[in-house]
Amino acid sequence: WEYGLVNIAAFLAHAMTESIKHDACDEFHWETNTDGDVSVSDSAVRNDRHYAVSNACGQEGRNYQEFQCGEEERHMECTADRAMRLQATTSLVYPNAPPPLSCKPRSTAESFTGYWDVSQGKELLLFPYENAYGRTDVESCCYWGRGAIHSRGVCNLGKINYYLGKKAANEGRRSRYPTTDFCSFPEAICAAPESREMRWVTSMFEWAERVQTYDDGEGWNYMRKLKEFVDYGLVDFEFLEATGGILT
Repeated sequence: WEYGLVNIAAFLAHAMTESIKHDACDEFHWETNTDGDVSVSDSAVRNDRHYAVSNACGQEGRNYQEFQCGEEERHMECTADRAMRLQATTSLVYPNAPPPLSCKPRSTAESFTGYWDVSQGKELLLFPYENAYGRTDVESCCYWGRGAIHSRGVCNLGKINYYLGKKAANEGRRSRYPTTDFCSFPEAICAAPESREMRWVTSMFEWAERVQTYDDGEGWNYMRKLKEFVDYGLVDFEFLEATGGILT
């Protein structure tokens, strides 16, 4: 039973880091950017309080559309929807804070995205402004993190839909949320009437499906490391750091 309690504690610790301490369901628009195409001498845009609008596509140099399943699970993942329009339900709260993450199709009138300038409290659409990955648009960028541990990407959200959502129901399998399509409306996790339950159920599912079964094929196995962590006195905090890396 000690292994089980520590496993739950590790899950809650990750949830505390991702969402609980911020009282937020959606991933925050938190990464400041300096566009790679802008000269570092250009003081008009060289500012660590600029947030690329295209951060919705991914932060820390990631692109959530590319978080795909392996070949054997490819049938579960969401198909990136270029026409989808969504806005996060929760966001940072301070004067002139960047707006919630959002996605929408590109258009002739608006073929690129700019950046949010905290000093002015508004979005500036002067030129294509890159996020850390290099995106200058938010088309199909609707798969940011949501829920207690911020489930993100077309694979993880697709699996939630496959096992817990509408796809399970459509295929005649038991479904916790038979009318919710987490691929066509991933914001349901934070905005649906059942959101307060969904944000925990979907996160517990991902923890069980991704973390508890994790084995890197090179000797690091989550369940074995969990047992070692408990058996040797709960002092090897590298285990907790490595566990966080599984999800990020």
